[in-house]
Amino acid sequence: MNFSKKAQRLNGTKVQRLKSEYFPIYFYLFTFIFYLSSMDCREKCGACCIAISISSPIPGMPDGKPAGVKCLHLLDDYKCALWRNPLRPQVCIDFKAEPEFCGSNREEALQILSMLDR
Repeated sequence: MNFSKKAQRLNGTKVQRLKSEYFPIYFYLFTFIFYLSSMDCREKCGACCIAISISSPIPGMPDGKPAGVKCLHLLDDYKCALWRNPLRPQVCIDFKAEPEFCGSNREEALQILSMLDR
């Protein structure tokens, strides 16, 4: 038995090979599904800068930020003044907008994030 026939068997079960001509289809399908599950920050939202607590020090807030309190660095247009600044807290850097946390609108995001921070 040659190597390719052996590679097609796993624990006595024949394993179907993914043919190279089908690879682009699977790649694009995976990319599309990933795109649908990710999202960009919603403009004029800022829910994550209000609802969640931050325990690490922030410039101007040495004790961090309690939940439900607007961050000092949240601008009037709901953008972060510390964006791309090395002083930005790691928790803010790590937070990624996702439908599970951000809901379908700002009010829903505030409600979801407030419940998670209890």
